[in-house]
Amino acid sequence: MADEVSLQETVVGFIGGSAVLPCSSKEPPLTIQGIDVRWRHSGQSVYDIINVNGSVEEQKHEYNNRAETFPEEYKTGNFSLKLNNLQHTDAGEYKCYIMESEVHLLWIVELLIKDVSIDELGVYYCTNMDKTAQFSNGTRLDQTTPVTGFNLEKVHLWFLVKSSAVK
Repeated sequence: MADEVSLQETVVGFIGGSAVLPCSSKEPPLTIQGIDVRWRHSGQSVYDIINVNGSVEEQKHEYNNRAETFPEEYKTGNFSLKLNNLQHTDAGEYKCYIMESEVHLLWIVELLIKDVSIDELGVYYCTNMDKTAQFSNGTRLDQTTPVTGFNLEKVHLWFLVKSSAVK
């Protein structure tokens, strides 16, 4: 059995917002049957994917109705976790364990939580949605609501904190 450790990722989230914590296998699995994925924070269960089904049986109560995954993405090897209604206590190191028959893969994701006030917000846009929007300071953004009514394809707006204004 081979164990692999990926590089650590850092994701920035804002109080009350959402953040997607990345976790994926290096190659899409031949079959997703028999793959178990376990998300942990401070040793506590956040979310499990057992044999293609999401499970919250062992989930720490603080994550009830706030943690979700993307079942339609499992077949591509994407087991990322979305946390909603972020709180200060969500900050810290998350571990995603992907357990296949011969390979165990570990993703380590550091979640930073920032406060934001209305006067610090700005409007930014991105016309390329081929990958997660990312700024030069490394901040990654979760897509929010697409803007409709424009003739431009793939235009999305985000309300962001300018990096110099983050507390």
